[in-house]
Amino acid sequence: MVDKETIDSQEQVDEGMKDVIRLGTLLTLLAVPGLASAKDLAKNLPKTNVTATDVKASMDKINTMEPKYGGFNIFDAANIVAKTLFHEARSEGKEGIDAVASVLYNRAGGKAENLPTVCLSPKQFSYWNDKKVNEKYYENTVPFSASKPGKDREMWLYCQKISGQLIFNEFKSTIGDLNSYYAHNKVTPDWADKLQNTKKVNNHTFGYLEDQDGFAHPIEQKKKNVYIVKKGDTLNKIAAANKTTTEKLISLNPKIKNPDKISVGMKLKLPT
Repeated sequence: MVDKETIDSQEQVDEGMKDVIRLGTLLTLLAVPGLASAKDLAKNLPKTNVTATDVKASMDKINTMEPKYGGFNIFDAANIVAKTLFHEARSEGKEGIDAVASVLYNRAGGKAENLPTVCLSPKQFSYWNDKKVNEKYYENTVPFSASKPGKDREMWLYCQKISGQLIFNEFKSTIGDLNSYYAHNKVTPDWADKLQNTKKVNNHTFGYLEDQDGFAHPIEQKKKNVYIVKKGDTLNKIAAANKTTTEKLISLNPKIKNPDKISVGMKLKLPT
């Protein structure tokens, strides 16, 4: 692991760093050694005399690795999870962030490779609702409110730490198998009465919702003939992999308005 004092002492991380490394990665490298991206950076960095060139080379190497996290590399996967936690629960304290992280963990079936798909599922987590499927939203950058010292900075660093634990399968749910929640001080969704085993954590009410099993029960999901769209998928690709046609998929899924535009996390019905 790269030591903060080592980097501070080198004076080789200069203004040129701004051109080759994103702010979020630099912060995690210095402040949150448990984050996924920092761990992978460290694997490819020298033990001492770390330079901007070293960091860029390490990042470039990781970016060419197989994107096994729902089509994302480990940098962007960790960032997607951290941003989801931050925008959903930064005002809920560490206990509230842990609870939301538990929902992500449960919906992903405890498997890190499913986390980005869970986070980006349509109409699930408000931060992503208005975001187009565009790479710039997934880059490892710091939320504006966390770019300055303060409470949001503290919570952002904590979200990054928990994101790293999720990505490296070091996280344990703090709310059992509960997989859904809502802010009871703001809204009461129409599915609230369907929640089972409810539990309140600060301003969120958590519970189990059968419709949100996600990847938790892959056998049941297979029986339901459901496919969850991943990054890089096209309708033609999905149809070929499931031995059907694009026309059949479109007929089974009226929500597909444009065959060329399907979003990450979208659930598609498959032919029986």
